[in-house]
Amino acid sequence: MLRPVLALVVVACALAPVSADAAEGPPPPAHPHPTPAMTRVIDGTRTEITTQPGAPLVVEAGASTTPTEVARDFAASTLASAVPGVDNRPESLIVVGATAASGRVVRLQQTVNGIPILGGETVVSLDAENRVVSATSEGVSARPTSTAAQVDGDRARAVALAHAVSMWGLPQRTLRAPSPELWILDPRLIDAPGPDRPIPVWQTEVTSLTDSSLRRLVLVDATTGKVALSVDQNHAVLNREVCDSGNVPGADEGCTVPVRSEGDPAAADADVDSAYAFAGDTDRFYREVLGRDGIDGAGNSAFGGGLSSTVRYCPADDLGQGCPYENAFWNGAQMVYGQGYAGAQDVVGHELTHGVTQFTSRLFYYHQSGAINESLSDIMGEFVDQWSHTTTAGAGVVDTDTPAVRWLIGEDLPGGAIRSMSNPRRDGPGLDGSTAAPDSVLSGRFVTSEDDSGGVHTNSGVGNKFAFLLTDGGSLNGHAVSGIGLNRAAQIIYSASLLLTSAADYRAFAGALSTACHSLVGSRLTTTDDVIRDTDCLEVDDAIAAVQMGAVRTRAAVPACLSNASPTTLFGDSMEGSARHWASVGTREWFYSQDQNPYLIDMRYATSGTDNLWGNDGNRAGAPGMAMRRGVKLPALSAAAPVSYTVRFNHAYGFWPVAGGPTADGGVVEFSVDGGAHWRGVTQARWARAGGYHGYSGVMAAGTDNPLAGSRAFVGHSAGYLTSRFDISDLAGRSVKLRFRVAQVSKDPGDPGDYGWFIDDVSITSCPALPGPRITAVGPGNRSVAVRWAAVAGASSYQVTSIPDGRTCTTSRTRCTVRELRNGVRYRFRVRALSPGRETGVSLSRRLAVPTARIVPA
Repeated sequence: MLRPVLALVVVACALAPVSADAAEGPPPPAHPHPTPAMTRVIDGTRTEITTQPGAPLVVEAGASTTPTEVARDFAASTLASAVPGVDNRPESLIVVGATAASGRVVRLQQTVNGIPILGGETVVSLDAENRVVSATSEGVSARPTSTAAQVDGDRARAVALAHAVSMWGLPQRTLRAPSPELWILDPRLIDAPGPDRPIPVWQTEVTSLTDSSLRRLVLVDATTGKVALSVDQNHAVLNREVCDSGNVPGADEGCTVPVRSEGDPAAADADVDSAYAFAGDTDRFYREVLGRDGIDGAGNSAFGGGLSSTVRYCPADDLGQGCPYENAFWNGAQMVYGQGYAGAQDVVGHELTHGVTQFTSRLFYYHQSGAINESLSDIMGEFVDQWSHTTTAGAGVVDTDTPAVRWLIGEDLPGGAIRSMSNPRRDGPGLDGSTAAPDSVLSGRFVTSEDDSGGVHTNSGVGNKFAFLLTDGGSLNGHAVSGIGLNRAAQIIYSASLLLTSAADYRAFAGALSTACHSLVGSRLTTTDDVIRDTDCLEVDDAIAAVQMGAVRTRAAVPACLSNASPTTLFGDSMEGSARHWASVGTREWFYSQDQNPYLIDMRYATSGTDNLWGNDGNRAGAPGMAMRRGVKLPALSAAAPVSYTVRFNHAYGFWPVAGGPTADGGVVEFSVDGGAHWRGVTQARWARAGGYHGYSGVMAAGTDNPLAGSRAFVGHSAGYLTSRFDISDLAGRSVKLRFRVAQVSKDPGDPGDYGWFIDDVSITSCPALPGPRITAVGPGNRSVAVRWAAVAGASSYQVTSIPDGRTCTTSRTRCTVRELRNGVRYRFRVRALSPGRETGVSLSRRLAVPTARIVPA
């Protein structure tokens, strides 16, 4: 999804948080800068400001004396023009974090009418004289229509709990959710699906009392009461303490009775001693290599000052996750490990880094920001693994990072490695192919669906590959990178992480990496006398280009014609104006977006113009629809000018789920050729014949009171707009009407369901097609018919279909026998000419009916 929000990046290219002593070697070469003065580059979504090397920005505010005051004054004055419509006055920019690590970094939260904006943040880095070194900001581009909540917090909490029940299948009495807080959500800031405008939402986190691995952030639309967004929060860290749950299902993961505490001798237990030792190694790495004082950056390892871990954790068996538990997670306060998972040093470092992220950028665990969150944990976990790879004193724990397992994540887990950073696409020890990940933003493996919170554990491969290239070197996508070593790479990546906003995507990460490197030029590394040089930043740029981190992903366009020929439009409706080609059918659940609806809110979410159709996914069983008022006559097929007929439409959807399986609700498309007296559903074959572009995504759950239960449909969430098309060439010569239906189950009266179905730009077109094969012979047999036809130039294969049974036979030859027919039944046969990238050529089958008498009886 494009991000039509405004972002600001400010860079001053020379400042070191730790200055190198000039007497200890020649200074690094000066970095050539493209312009001698500050410039702005505006592309509609991002603004970049750069300065001359060694010329940080001075904020003109005499009263600004502290880093926080300078940062707030700078953000307010700069954002006043960059992000209109947002409260950018100093008093409206809430300080949510400040740290002295890698310089002074102040993180500000943007608000509207005092309500915080999810992902709307400004990060300002300053030097020792309180001059601005760099700043990054993202915010909404327009003020919400209203910030008032029409649904109260108690109701929103109940909706969030009901949603968790549907997701997890657990009794509501076993769940808890604190009182929600009102926030502003603009889906564009976090790559979330939904209307491109800011809305007020209630935010709460639902957790399980019996399974601590279940944590879900739920945002409830404060106007409609529907779930606007639902995101998994468990990220599947020196005062150490380790507790042992002993593989008892449902035991509390909180570490209250430690079996080993700081300074205690080894416990002679592999899980306990590994958790203790590797937590210490990670803490030392952050302190000695990165200069970070504890997980929170202020001397504490975690909440309460301790670094707690629980080993051999097993959740209650409500969800059948099994015991021993095969995972590890940071639960927001400490590390939790299943049996054997504390024995992997990189996994321990991974989970601890989630704690660091929680105290710094707070990267939202969703889509690209979530992938960066996961990648930072992988990177720092592997850096810890490579940096230590020695016997930990007094612990009796040995970790070796041999060349064979270098850059593998989890090689010491019971089941073997789970990811490869050097080659995210690799299959190997412990990698069964199902975990293959993208190594670049434009890779075909890059996840764009809602699975795994938007592919956070898969798309992390991009950042992982970047870290490998920057550290060890290599080449990808035509870009060669010379490695700069672990210490320099770690410092640059860590410093960049401090500059990210919570909604950062890979483009923002690319900018932060470049900014961080230039700011660190001349810096002496904490553990060595080496300094970061200008040439290191060139390698950063090459590694960014290699993994295409600055690229913008867009969904591949769905062609109007497979051959890219110009279509002839027989019907087209962008839902604009007063034509009103559609009418609601059944219960009143379908609307033109500009019309009044039961929620009295604007449901416009269009791909062209401003208007669209919207079908509510409500709480009453039924299948209400939106149907064409008049049919569209398709011209008869002509052998002289062969064409195909296709229905094409844009749509986005969110349908109510059932835990652990297919969704209960869904959207279906139907057509009628008799004026609406009878309706037929679109089959999988029709989607396939039109190129297979975004056909039905699943099956609605069977055994419910949904009138179309068990049918194929669009189910779940589309993650934004899709374009779908299906073939209706066989309906040539008839008048065709279309109907869209939202099929739904009955729900609790207080459950508002999901957002439903947004539809725009519906068209029926004809495209030049392969000629229809001319049937030359039809030979009936016992329960079968042999069909022959003349070859068609350009066809690679043919498909014969019997009517009405729909039996098919596909071949590359010009003859085929259709079997499993019924004797004594009159059939017609149609032959289609097929070729990749070409419209299907359809035979004129209606003239070649096979009489019953020619079927040989059994």
